[in-house]
Amino acid sequence: MPRTIPLSEVLKMDAGESVVQTKGLLEKVFERKTGTNKNGEWSLQNAVLKDGGSEIKICLSGRAAGELEPLKGREIWLISNKSEKHGLTGLKVEDNNWTDKSGNAHSDKIIKVTASAVIARSDTAQAAANTESSPDDDDQVPGAEVKAPPATRPAARQTPAAVGSWKDTGSKILRLGELYAACTSAVVTHVAPKVLAKSGYAMGPDHLQAAAASLFIEFNRKFGLDMIPESPLPVPTKTAPTKPAPAPLVQSSICDECGEALTAENMCVNRNCPQCGPF
Repeated sequence: MPRTIPLSEVLKMDAGESVVQTKGLLEKVFERKTGTNKNGEWSLQNAVLKDGGSEIKICLSGRAAGELEPLKGREIWLISNKSEKHGLTGLKVEDNNWTDKSGNAHSDKIIKVTASAVIARSDTAQAAANTESSPDDDDQVPGAEVKAPPATRPAARQTPAAVGSWKDTGSKILRLGELYAACTSAVVTHVAPKVLAKSGYAMGPDHLQAAAASLFIEFNRKFGLDMIPESPLPVPTKTAPTKPAPAPLVQSSICDECGEALTAENMCVNRNCPQCGPF
């Protein structure tokens, strides 16, 4: 499997070198900045990664909003992407030159993280689960022939080890079901009325289902099972309207015209009775 490069070694790499993969504690996350230039929209977000006594700043460029905030305080993996055409992409060491308030110049190293890299929680993703290993893998360095996991943003969750029983699996499925119910409720009670009020468009069943599925997928992708409460989604109880009971028949009262029974209102049960009907 590809060699994981410790942050202590990343700090010694030259600007422009690609990082195969590294990991560390996401200690700080700074505000995401956006704007537009001649090339279109851009975004940058800085964070600090720490591993033992080594610390390095990472700079996310052109990645989705809200990606780092849920990972703050957790150990994460940064994994580059490997393609035949471009080689290793997504993680690159760059020089960071800056001046403090006193006018003193400084220079340090940062890891530039672009869209093709994978950012994954270490407790939900096996960093090299999809790589091919060889006897000399431990000697590989940045730029060597490696097969990195396919790039996603953020990283797709890897299949965990088998659980102890179907009861454990069932409880997780039920929690996902509760999440889907909450997403569906949000679409029906909040999204659809707003769409109708603002545009006059009434969302049909297929559109409602697609909107609920989008919310479910996006929530689960960003936050995972940990953010779904174990308690069931509260459902407001509604008393179903009751129909008034039909008037009892008075069996002892008989219609003089047709011989059928009369109700308590003295009406014949025969709808075609010449005397009482039609009604």
